[in-house]
Amino acid sequence: DFGSSLVTAHAIIRNSEELRTGKGSRAIFKLLNGAKIEMAERSTVSVSRDWSGTSVQVERGHVIVQTADKGQKPFMVTAGDVRIPVRNATFSLNRGIKGSRVAVVSGSARVETPEKTFEVEAGEQRATDYRLVNASLNSEFAWSQNADQYLSLLKEFSTLQKQIQNIPSPQLRYSSDLAKYLPANTVVYAAIPNVGGTLTEAKRLFDERLAESDVLRE
Repeated sequence: DFGSSLVTAHAIIRNSEELRTGKGSRAIFKLLNGAKIEMAERSTVSVSRDWSGTSVQVERGHVIVQTADKGQKPFMVTAGDVRIPVRNATFSLNRGIKGSRVAVVSGSARVETPEKTFEVEAGEQRATDYRLVNASLNSEFAWSQNADQYLSLLKEFSTLQKQIQNIPSPQLRYSSDLAKYLPANTVVYAAIPNVGGTLTEAKRLFDERLAESDVLRE
């Protein structure tokens, strides 16, 4: 209500005050629950707190949200009509004119829009508008102060994903030894491939990668 002023390090941001970063500047602020919000250049964010909890509104620009721990109280991050209840995740929210893009580096995020609700898991990204072309996952986090940590984790997810995709799928089944024991009045019978071996191999690959990677273990 009283215009704009320069915010210095360790200043306290009051309810509903708006933070803006100019060209070439960035900022990190911490919520009372310990979560951190990192702002890229030319971003505008405000924080409000009422009886329903804490809400972070991204008016424009690019932020990275990092929760403190699994036991922290959930809070809400919004960008226009997009809502993301935050519990245990580190994710990027990039809001532009056409819509928003959400990319997750750890945990998972539930993205709520007026049309639909969808989950974004670690190593994935989703846009709220089909006109938004997916950017490189790395580019969504490369500007961050913690870029090395985020990019290393994304690399691990990419490696795991490729290894798991290369596991041979179980063969299709066209008959079953059990079919002859079905009642005579059976109308529909379905047999699916046995995926036990595939799941066992996927877990073996994950455990093997986990033992080799400090980033993934953390």
